[in-house]
Amino acid sequence: MQTPDTDPNTIPVPRERLADVLFALVSQARPVGLGWANHGTFTRADATALVEQRGERQTYDYVNGCPIKVYWRDGNLYRADLYDRDQGGPGSCARIVAGVLGGAS
Repeated sequence: MQTPDTDPNTIPVPRERLADVLFALVSQARPVGLGWANHGTFTRADATALVEQRGERQTYDYVNGCPIKVYWRDGNLYRADLYDRDQGGPGSCARIVAGVLGGAS
């Protein structure tokens, strides 16, 4: 069984940086299908509002018409592989998070 320390699809993200990470993930994502109808400007303030209205377990399926497919709890972002699958290939999510967190992923 993999743990957050050994699972490459789990990325440590402190709650205080979650809005920054969400903003970056959505900014780098492409909408798909009917998501184009819901796609528009997504700001850092929008990301902050989403994070603030959700509790300690946060699931992001589609945001701004884009498949994000990650969830966050206990200081970890889970299922980076689903973001990678839909958005940019292997390692995409980790690279974006590392860019936001200053190289730490």
